Amino acid sequence: ILNYVKSPKWKTPMLSFIEENCLVFDPEDENKFEYTKIHKDYKKLFETLFEELIKDLGITEEQFVEACEQANKNDENKKVINQLLSVDDFVAFKKLMLQRNKELNDQATKLSFSCNKIRLCLLYTSDAADECLGVDLGGRR
Repeated sequence: ILNYVKSPKWKTPMLSFIEENCLVFDPEDENKFEYTKIHKDYKKLFETLFEELIKDLGITEEQFVEACEQANKNDENKKVINQLLSVDDFVAFKKLMLQRNKELNDQATKLSFSCNKIRLCLLYTSDAADECLGVDLGGRR
């Protein structure tokens, strides 16, 4: 079960959904109706993937619950199992979406900063070239 949940067959659609929808979530706003709709769609995706999991493993839901209880005794497994079992928890879902939103914003900020540094460097070398100053860019002349 844990290998399946960590596989691209499970992770890709789940992460794609989170990335596509997390930008809607704003930490300063009250809960919007749109959040509820996105959570409902998330649960629907989870249910679809869960049904595929059960089918692929050839087990019943009862056997799945039993396997989760056994796996829950290991701390590493416990985290994954708790994520699976908390899919209905809106507060946990919102926290997940806000966290991913923050991560994406942080990445965008870092990328923007890097692009500005490159742009500044290009402007500097361009200005030097316009003034016929010798600019060594490390290439052939």
